[in-house]
Parts: sequence; C-alpha cells; structure tokens
Amino acid sequence: MTRASVLFGSTLLAGGLVLSGCTGVDTGDPGTEPVTVPPPVGGDDGAAEADGAEGSGNPDGTEAPGGGTDAEVPSQYAGPLAAVAAAEEETGGTAFEIDSDDGAWEVHVAVGDDEIEVRVDSTGQEVLGTEREGGLDSDDREGLEAAQISLSEAVIIAINESGASGPLDDVDLTREDGRHAWDVNFDDLEVYVDVTDGSIIKIDD
Repeated sequence: MTRASVLFGSTLLAGGLVLSGCTGVDTGDPGTEPVTVPPPVGGDDGAAEADGAEGSGNPDGTEAPGGGTDAEVPSQYAGPLAAVAAAEEETGGTAFEIDSDDGAWEVHVAVGDDEIEVRVDSTGQEVLGTEREGGLDSDDREGLEAAQISLSEAVIIAINESGASGPLDDVDLTREDGRHAWDVNFDDLEVYVDVTDGSIIKIDD
C-alpha cells in the first residue's frame, strides 16, 4: 500500500467519524425528552377539584347546591335559567320571581328597596325591556334576607330532586310549613325548596 493510499483511507475514516457524530446529534428524538408539568394553580385543592370534575362524567353539568354533585340540567330549562342571569346582569340586583308570559320570561329583581321587572326573550339571551314595579314587598324582602339559595339554584335542585319533566311555569318566594321557601312550579308538579339550605319541604303532584 502506498503512502497516498494510507492518507486517503485515514481521511475517509476521519470524515466518517465526523459525519457519524453530527448525525447522532441532529436526529435525536425530542419526544423522548422528559417533560415537567407544573402543578395546577391552587395546589392540592385545585387538583382535587379537577379530579372531581373528571370523575363526575359530566363536564357540562351544572353544580346543584345542596347535593354537592354535578347534575345535568335538561335543555328545556336553559332558557329560564339564562333569563334570570340576564335580568340580574341588566339590573345588578337579585332575582326573586320568574314567570312565563306570551313566549317570553318576566323576571322580577330586587334592586335595593325597589322591584324591577325585566322582560327577557324565551332563550334568555335578549333583554326586551325593564320596568320599575314599585317598592319591594315586605314578604319578598324577608325571604331574600333569609335566602342562602338563589332562585336559579332552587330550580336546579327542584329538577334533580323531584324528577320534574314538564316545562317551568313560574318561581316565587313563599312560606311553607313556617319556612321561607322557593315555590318552583312546573307543568306537572310543584316543588317547595327551603331558601336557607336547599332542602325539599314538599312536592305536590
């Protein structure tokens, strides 16, 4: 073998090593790199909440106060619940009554000492008008002062606890068995929900 051949072979070998080294760096699989996932904001409590939501099997459910579990609300009740939210947002007050009227919802809201009627379309998406009804009735004021459960929460509880399947007709404050209650009227039954703890006082078929 000539000196030129030896030098040529050495050059090829060195070049191969360089290429091999470059290939090993450039073609590494980035998917194998370990990824550190930061803990959810809120620490352990946040993780527990996420676990609870995953375990419920109902990511779109509405939390039903009193039961402590996620509960799915039938779509036919989305309109009145949205109407209550729209009326409260429009006035900055607290809804204490809702009635179905000519294809729309009339929501009565307490704003300070005043009662404001807010008319909302059937889907609950559009406020059609507002009107001051006068001073807040003393019975309604007492019921609101005692309430720990909102009107919307009472509707959700009534649906889940009674098995109501008919349309919602109206909801208002009343007294039943000496207790302040939400009187939730469906087309097929009437449910009285305690305003303080969400318990069912009575169901009338």
